[in-house]
Amino acid sequence: MTAAIAEEMGAELRTFQSNREGDIVQFVYDSRSETDAYLINPAALTRRGAPCAIALSDSGRLYIELHFANIAVVGWSNGALITRQACGVVMGLRHYSYIGALCGLILALDAGALPAP
Repeated sequence: MTAAIAEEMGAELRTFQSNREGDIVQFVYDSRSETDAYLINPAALTRRGAPCAIALSDSGRLYIELHFANIAVVGWSNGALITRQACGVVMGLRHYSYIGALCGLILALDAGALPAP
C-alpha cells in the first residue's frame, strides 16, 4: 500500500529490512548516491543505534524516523539518537505512520527542504 501511494505521488519507494544494524548501515552507505531521502523505523536502534544515526547523517539526505507506537509515552523520545538529525518524526499511528512519514518526506523534498544540520 505504501509503495502504491508513493507512486501516485510521483516517487519511487525502495524497501529494505534487517534486524542487524550493520546491514542497515551498509545499505545506507551503498544506496546514498541513488537515494533522495530515507524513512526509517529504527525500533530498538532508536536509543542505541549510534552507527545507524551516523550513517544517516553521513548520507547527507533527509530522513524521517517513524514508529508504530508513541515512543514519547515510554520516555524514549528524549533519548533517541536517530531523532537528533531527522527532519521529522512520525509516531503512534500504527501502520499509518509509514504513510504519514512518506507524505511528509515527499512534500519536504518537493519544497526543497535540506537535511538537518
